[in-house]
Formats: sequence, structure tokens, C-alpha cells
Amino acid sequence: MRVMVAVDESEESFYALQWTLDNLSNGITATNEPSMESGMLCLVHVQPPFHPAVYPLGPGGAAFYTPPAVMESVKKGQEGNSVAIVSRGAKMCSEKMIKSETLILEGDPKDMICQAIEQMHVDLLVVGSRGLGKIKRLMLQQKNSNSGQAKAVEIKEVTETESVVVPGNAFKENVPDAITLAEAAMVRRTSVLEKTKILDTILDQNQEQLRSLEAEFSKLEEAAAEVDVQIQLLITKKRSFFFKGTRLH
Repeated sequence: MRVMVAVDESEESFYALQWTLDNLSNGITATNEPSMESGMLCLVHVQPPFHPAVYPLGPGGAAFYTPPAVMESVKKGQEGNSVAIVSRGAKMCSEKMIKSETLILEGDPKDMICQAIEQMHVDLLVVGSRGLGKIKRLMLQQKNSNSGQAKAVEIKEVTETESVVVPGNAFKENVPDAITLAEAAMVRRTSVLEKTKILDTILDQNQEQLRSLEAEFSKLEEAAAEVDVQIQLLITKKRSFFFKGTRLH
């Protein structure tokens, strides 16, 4: 049985992975050499695409566009976060001597996971629940080019409690084709986190610019004070020359 587990930055997704390793061991062959192809578990992480944002600076209608340097920094951070997530999952599999394959995709989780399942001929996809309510049960109409038949899609949601207390193998070897679609909240939550990072970066840059402007203003004040001193000296010299000329006459 080919199993795929969807992982993200939440602990719930890793509860689902641990549950899979604990309860589906009969369908995923453990080996002394994790690099072997027998019994492969696929870990998939979908990161939302990064879109440049425009932020209003005030009621006057002015707008601030995200600088390219900030966009590149956020994108690299997003990629590093994705690598860390799948690496953590791969380590858990390796400790159980389970061969794992990792996928990092970009786009809408529902669409990208469905595509990956179709291309990799996955039997079951497991995803954790964040306690945000039950995932809606859907039907994925995937026409087979040979048979023209549609594939039914069922939902399996693994909670933290379930991942801890369910004993043994929870599924039979003849598990029907099924997938669990990631919740839309996954996209919204990750998007909010990315926008927060952008705003934090912009705020840091603005603070640096403000400090730079304050330093320049301080230098201008010092220069103005020096000019005032020079003016006073010139006025004093002018008066001195005036009094000297008056005495000569």
C-alpha cells in the first residue's frame, strides 16, 4: 500500500505522521536499509505561492509596494521552512526504518495534493486535524484515460488523541483508494504568516530609515549651529571694523 502524509508547520500534521507509522506498519514495509524501495511512504508539503503585496501608508491613498529584496528574503525563508518541515518528517520515518520520499509543492494544497496522488498512484493520504471542524467529504472525479471510470474520494482525519490511543493496524490491506484533502484554513493560515513576515521586514526597514534620518537631522542641526557661530563672528568683526573707522575720523 502506497501511503502519503501531508505535513505542515503544525504539530497536528506530525501527530498524523506518527499515527501512520504506528498503525499502518503492515502496509508499509520496514527495512534495515531505509534507502531501499520496499514500502515507501511519501511526505508532501504544499506551500502557498508568494504574491507581492501593496500596503496603504495612510488615508491619503499612498501605497507601499513590497521591495524586491524583501520579496526575495521572504521567499527564501519560505523555502527554508518547507525543507525543515519535510526533513523532520523524513527523520521520523528513518527512525522507524521506513523508506520515505519527500515532495515540496507550491500552489493550492487541494489541487496540488490531488495531482500528486494521481501521478504517484497513492492508495491513501493522511492529514492531521487542527480542531477546526470536520473536513468536508468530497468526490474527486478523475477520469481514467483507459477505463473512463471515476475514482471516489473519501476523507480520513487523524486527531492528536486518535494518533495516541488507536492500537494496532487501523486499516486492512485492501484499503480502498482514498485521499484526505487539506483544509482551506491551511492556506489562509500560512498566507497570514507570510504577510506578517513581510510587514515585520518592512517595519524593520522603516525603523532603520528613521534612525538614519534622525542621524542626518542631528548632523544638520550641528552644522546649523556652526553656521550660527560663524555668523556671530562675522557680525562681531564687522562691528569692530566699524568702530575703528569711526575713531579714525
